[in-house]
Amino acid sequence: MSEQESEDSPTSEKHLFLVFLRKDLRDVSAVEFIRHTIQCNSFPPWEDATEDLKSNIIEATPKQAEKIKSHRDIVRITPIEATSLEDDLEPEEDSPKAPYVVRATNLRDKDACRVTHASLKDIFQDQLQPQEFGRHSIGLWNVNSTSDQVQLAAKIQGVRSIVPLDQYLLKIQKRVQRGSEG
Repeated sequence: MSEQESEDSPTSEKHLFLVFLRKDLRDVSAVEFIRHTIQCNSFPPWEDATEDLKSNIIEATPKQAEKIKSHRDIVRITPIEATSLEDDLEPEEDSPKAPYVVRATNLRDKDACRVTHASLKDIFQDQLQPQEFGRHSIGLWNVNSTSDQVQLAAKIQGVRSIVPLDQYLLKIQKRVQRGSEG
């Protein structure tokens, strides 16, 4: 069995990945490279991620993702993991920006928080405001974002949840009140 076959064998576990590409590039080369690497016939259109980046979701093995990451036109490839989006409202199509709090999966894992921060920075750019937790590192971010950006960020590995700022503050206030009553 060749190395290519072992990388792409059906027994290899596939995961979802978020792929970022600069908007100013023609995507033909990157799309053909991705299609060949993951052995798929069709590729959905890119979606706007930020002012400078477009993104797409692919299904690939970790080895295929590493290979795709090596392409010169790919800015970043991030694993997507299950997260909870704590927002009771249905997102609107062209929604205005609103304040949200993004929480990391593991506040004590500094390296994971740095990777999560870099991925969030790609989406939110100057709208991302990291909040530090003493010696533990950054694990909470304030963002001013659209509902589309919230949906995209919720898919990033290392993001535990995204909560509207007012809901987050209400939870904190209730927690403080319960602590002072007991």
